[in-house]
Amino acid sequence: MFEQLKNQDRDLGSQLESATFVLILACIFLTPLFFLPILASSFDLSKQVLLFVLTGLAAVIYTIKLTLSTKTTIIRSVFDRPLIAFVTVTIIATLLSVNKFVSLASDPVIYISVLILFLLLTQTINKEKQLRQILKAFFYSGAILGVWSTIQFIFPFVSSKVTVPALLAPYLNSNFNPTGSTLSMVIFLAILLPVCFALYYETKIKKESVNSILYPLVLISVGLITGLAALFKNHPLILPFEEGWKIATGTIGQSLASAFFGVGPGHFVDSFTLHKSVDFNNSVLWNLRFIASSNFYFYILTTTGIVGFAALIWLIVQIIKTSKKRLDTNLTSFVEKGLITSLFVGVVMMAILPTPQIGLLAIFTFLGLFIALLRLSGNTKYVFEESENFDTSSWQKPALLILSLAIFLGGSYFLGSVALADFHFAKSIKAAAQNQGTQTYNEQIAAMKLNPWNDNYRVSYSQTNLALGNALASQPNLSDQQKQTVLTLVQQSIREARNAVALEPRRASAWENLSLIYKSLINFAQGADQFAISSQNQAINFDPSNPRLRLDLGGIYFSLKDYQSAGQAFSQAVSLKSDYANAHYNLAQAAKELKLKDQALQQLQLTANLICSNNQNADCQKINEEIATLGDTQSPSLATTSASAGLPNIKTQPPVKVSSPGGELTQ
Repeated sequence: MFEQLKNQDRDLGSQLESATFVLILACIFLTPLFFLPILASSFDLSKQVLLFVLTGLAAVIYTIKLTLSTKTTIIRSVFDRPLIAFVTVTIIATLLSVNKFVSLASDPVIYISVLILFLLLTQTINKEKQLRQILKAFFYSGAILGVWSTIQFIFPFVSSKVTVPALLAPYLNSNFNPTGSTLSMVIFLAILLPVCFALYYETKIKKESVNSILYPLVLISVGLITGLAALFKNHPLILPFEEGWKIATGTIGQSLASAFFGVGPGHFVDSFTLHKSVDFNNSVLWNLRFIASSNFYFYILTTTGIVGFAALIWLIVQIIKTSKKRLDTNLTSFVEKGLITSLFVGVVMMAILPTPQIGLLAIFTFLGLFIALLRLSGNTKYVFEESENFDTSSWQKPALLILSLAIFLGGSYFLGSVALADFHFAKSIKAAAQNQGTQTYNEQIAAMKLNPWNDNYRVSYSQTNLALGNALASQPNLSDQQKQTVLTLVQQSIREARNAVALEPRRASAWENLSLIYKSLINFAQGADQFAISSQNQAINFDPSNPRLRLDLGGIYFSLKDYQSAGQAFSQAVSLKSDYANAHYNLAQAAKELKLKDQALQQLQLTANLICSNNQNADCQKINEEIATLGDTQSPSLATTSASAGLPNIKTQPPVKVSSPGGELTQ
């Protein structure tokens, strides 16, 4: 009887381990391909949820197996401590960030998931066959991406001769890729290729069937080539290396907390706007706001500070040292050399490009397989086995099971709410595109209820309220109830714009939106003009080198007929970006109002030089007419006349912090 129960426990443990392995295979195969077009964040959020759910469920099942076992073997490796340290620092940086919930729903989900995957791989792989199955799961996923990339590359040449169903057409567009972008796919395939070739070569040497490896190898190679060709044709938008370094060092120098733990995961854009240099305005990317740095190392330094960066470097150094020592032994197999080469490619990619989620998935998976391979070869220098016997009264295993269940269920509920909110937000975007105001309004409310921490939802909802209020107010003969509805919509617009600022007080875009709301209400809300100026100045404080914000500030002053302050703001925009045609033109208008004829003419001629050099469009004709109207074709010397000459100085920061109104309107 006792032996029968023992065999049943052994069979159950084997089944649980098999279930764990199946979930790992599913995670590795599906994650690179998985996306949900019903979400606003169709790629990143979809992959985050899938990766966390599959790895978390696998961890729970494996923990149940451990709980049922009387003897447990724990596999430890030289990579455990740096990996755990890196994830721990990320969590600390998350807790120290301004918006903890938004931060938690970003990078930590990926880092925790790939750490769990790494640990599961090191603990569960007991046979070389399992290792090959995991590699093949990656290869088949890469092969599908290779086919997809090849079809997209060929499609433009045959599109005129082939009828494509309407539902399929968007997925053949070169801008679409299941990984999220062509660059993400190229990075992923580049990491896969070395180990895929190594497994093919080893299989061929052993005179085994190579077809299951050869076909994926060919498709991955072709996909990589066509992907690189697509990137060559359409250059990806990547933050310049110099700017990434300046932003990282600027964040470190901002405060003691940001020096050690960064600005927090998911908040890179705040450091970008605050610390980017004026030189960035000379690039074609000047009006973009980046959410990722030039490469992964700068991103980690910015978001998790010196401590997070040190943990990452610790891991990288450990990988390099271990790989070098293994290669020096001349005892490494072709697969092991392939894994080492793929890890090296991943490390290099992290240094030169932003690393996508699937790139991290590949690197951490190959790191786990590297340890598993060392374990299977009997290496005890880098892999350690610790066996422990537990009696029936031990509390450690049940505690571990409860902890894993709590993390899995809590994390799944949190991510589920985030994903469902994103689903409603996607529906609101679609409704807005179809001019369905009521549905847009309701879907955004649903999104905010599920995820009240997302400032983007608040910003969009504030704009929707304002748009609905304007649409209703434009109708003739409003009833008292309709007037009250307009007031309510406008008050909600102000409230939600303020809520967005409260959630992200360092985010320039949130302050910019608040200023825009107040600017729209200048003729209706008491004091809205001063609040618009104050909010715009706050946006400038958090994005000081952005000339467009200065231009918008000048626009507010100009609408209030404060031409001196408007002219100074336009002048600052010109100083930040000398080839900004709009800033030169608006400065000319302010100068004309101030009766500064020579300056107005100079700025109009500079505007003409900028917009008339390539073609004679309507704007160019208008500028030339204005120049002729001034009646003076002689421009003052640019060397002796500055853009701000004759204009008073204004303060870009308000002397005191002005509180926002409660939304009360004057009728």
